[in-house]
Amino acid sequence: MTAFVSHCSLSYHESGPNELETFAHSISTGIYGNSGTFASPPVATKTAFDAVVETYHEKYEAYKNGGKDQKGAYSTARTALIAQLDTTAVYVDELPGVNDDMIQLAGYVPTKKGESQAVTPAVPSVIKITRGVTTQLLPECAAVAGATFYGCICVAGQPLPAGLTMNANGQLVVAPDNSNPNPPAPPKGVVLIIDVNKARKKKFIDLTKGVDYYFYFYAGNSAGVSALSEVQVLMCG
Repeated sequence: MTAFVSHCSLSYHESGPNELETFAHSISTGIYGNSGTFASPPVATKTAFDAVVETYHEKYEAYKNGGKDQKGAYSTARTALIAQLDTTAVYVDELPGVNDDMIQLAGYVPTKKGESQAVTPAVPSVIKITRGVTTQLLPECAAVAGATFYGCICVAGQPLPAGLTMNANGQLVVAPDNSNPNPPAPPKGVVLIIDVNKARKKKFIDLTKGVDYYFYFYAGNSAGVSALSEVQVLMCG
């Protein structure tokens, strides 16, 4: 999904010498004249910001009146001024709630850019479990589009209770489960392991030989976490 957000246009990069200077003065007025909105600009003071503008003005006048021998100094001053404007533009772009009005208040021209928004990954599938060395099981799931991390729950001896689910906020929730009045006793040793490493391929060690282990995967990214996968089971060798 693509959303369009406001940001500062960098069209001033193509501005002529006088136009660029006029634009820089408007940024100085907008940023430092509205400290309530722009409380912490990257150039801390108006004096420091204006000094770069003034240097640019001086070097341009020298170039205009002195010829090509002054071009190098002018080019350096222009590069420095544009870099300062770019840094300030990034600061404005990253302000909380930035919109066209805030950008115009700063003196910039608002424009739009598309940003891809993350979508909660699908439930992992195609889970494969192999045996490692003694007392090790190695489960993995297929890659899920858009996922940036994978988790896995390993349960010894029996599946997760019906009352345990993954909610839409990516939280494991345990609710009362009265479906089995006489649940089997859990095996000795480790009963439940939750792997929070990011990789798809997991490694569970120090398990108990002869015990069935039940595996559930989930996938997530900045948008959220999937529901738990269908369970897969393998006896530890």
